Amino acid sequence: MENNRGTCLNRAMCGIIGYVGFRDSKEVLLKGLEKIQYRGYDSMGLVIVTKQGFKRVRSVGDVRQLREKVAEAGDCSGSWGLGHSRWATHGAPVEANAHPHKAEHIYIVHNGIIENAEELKAWLKGPFLSETDSEVVAHCILDSYKKNHSLKEAVFDTISKIKGEYAIAVMSEKDPNELIAFKKGPSLVIGLGEKEFFLSSDAQVFLPYTNKVIFLKDGEIAHIQHKETFCFYSEEKQKIDKLITVLDAPFTETEKEGYPYYMLKEIYEQPDCIANLIETHINKKACKVEMGVNNEKDFLDQIAQKGCLNIVACGSSYYAALYGKYVIEKLSRISVEVDMASEFRYRSPVLSDRTPVLLISQSGETADTLAVLRMAQELFLPVLSLCNVVHSSLDRGASAQLYMSAGTEKGVASTKAFTSTLLILFLLSIVLGRKKGSLSLSEEQKIIPSLLLFPDQMKKVLSREQECVAAAHLLRSLKSFIYLGRDIYYPLALEGALKMKELTYIHAAAYPAGEMKHGPLALVDEDTAVVGLAPESHVSKKTFSNLEEARSRGGKMIVVGTKGAKEAISLSDCFLSIPPCNTYLSSILCVLPLQLIAYHTACSLGHNVDQPRNLAKSVTVE
Repeated sequence: MENNRGTCLNRAMCGIIGYVGFRDSKEVLLKGLEKIQYRGYDSMGLVIVTKQGFKRVRSVGDVRQLREKVAEAGDCSGSWGLGHSRWATHGAPVEANAHPHKAEHIYIVHNGIIENAEELKAWLKGPFLSETDSEVVAHCILDSYKKNHSLKEAVFDTISKIKGEYAIAVMSEKDPNELIAFKKGPSLVIGLGEKEFFLSSDAQVFLPYTNKVIFLKDGEIAHIQHKETFCFYSEEKQKIDKLITVLDAPFTETEKEGYPYYMLKEIYEQPDCIANLIETHINKKACKVEMGVNNEKDFLDQIAQKGCLNIVACGSSYYAALYGKYVIEKLSRISVEVDMASEFRYRSPVLSDRTPVLLISQSGETADTLAVLRMAQELFLPVLSLCNVVHSSLDRGASAQLYMSAGTEKGVASTKAFTSTLLILFLLSIVLGRKKGSLSLSEEQKIIPSLLLFPDQMKKVLSREQECVAAAHLLRSLKSFIYLGRDIYYPLALEGALKMKELTYIHAAAYPAGEMKHGPLALVDEDTAVVGLAPESHVSKKTFSNLEEARSRGGKMIVVGTKGAKEAISLSDCFLSIPPCNTYLSSILCVLPLQLIAYHTACSLGHNVDQPRNLAKSVTVE
């Protein structure tokens, strides 16, 4: 869910895969790249050790384009190989910038940041054939190899010279029975099969083959030789023992099942995701929420006793955190601070002793969020994670864990993981309210029936998809979108604007409705759509007043409101209805039509909604 889209000129987000064994590595690598292209799909590449020698194939575009290039390349059969998916930020998405990179006999794939790339370039002198910082790593290893004639020693020497956070995997034509990998920042996992090894940025890649994995920690090297031998070393060259983890998460192959895009399928999976969470966390007999956290049973008691909580996240997860602030403070009277991870880590936050921190990340691999995790660990702060991916870096590093349990989400724009996060935060607010004594059992029991009905209410909203199609027809020709919400609806307006701009590539911004007269109203004209969230609530009358102001300036009005609400309907060029329910849940219902209008507007413009331009699902570097 972490669609924090900041980029830096010398950064790239990528996916790494490697295979050593008895299978056809070409198919293992290509199928693996299909699973990690959420990390980047601007360009792809692989290198395979064939009987004729090393064969490298690279292409612009996603795995389909790479498959075509591989088919044209002739025999690519072999049992050793590396693959890579790239999201371009430094250097255009052209074949020359695609991985694997090569320096004479050295091949490397890389994910992350080489902070001193320019300094190393000046020292190494090349020749450099790409615009990337990654190619510098290959030349640095080559330079060292020429001095000591050992691939392992060359890698040790290189990592002592490189500054930054990165993961690499290396092969050499002079040592075709060796594969070396190093991690310092981005995730890297080794999979252990029967006389075969896998390497990837994401353990899900090799679940079809094995569930035995070894997670590399920062500063660790994996050295695989002759298909059967593997050793692990610290960056100080000390041999180390590693624990094997057996993943209990079942492998499920996700297909579109007749939907044109994964995103639409995932939108329609939301009622079932929410129903599963309700089934897990609500004791129907006692009519109360029961929410335990992994590892530390008293973690929620710590939050209630401390009376404060810091929530840190990026992108959609940040907007969910803002929703969490509203519900937790209202129901539990616990003070909540919400920060973007990319800002929190640099703003010198004042944290009281043992302040609990909740970190939210769909993937569990968001770079800025992991940096905050390391900050919290250094300050000995208790950390609760909320992830969708079990065994991710954040999941493993936190003191205690909660899960979105939304299943695999393949669309770059988060949908079901986002609404699952909202519900978890709502349930968390109820539990904290009870523990803090600010929410009585009778008050809690009044909420439970609404929760039990909620999945069916979500289905009712989705059944009115044609209203969203009509709204998209109106919106597709406009040049700007303004989303408005008050109180708990404001964070969802932010999420709606994010969905619209990332899918349609049209400017969209969200504001608190009460701020319209403080500047944003100047933006409204006949080419502007104003999307207002105004279900029946204690703030709806004030929101209607703000929407009327925008309408009088010529804005096209899209209003999400309670079914049958006459004032909302009268304000609207398109009215998107939701069934009546309590404010905490109606705000979540508002998300569904916002997802659908963004989806259908993007489709009407001919965009690939699963893979929007310039974006990747998991933001694994700063």
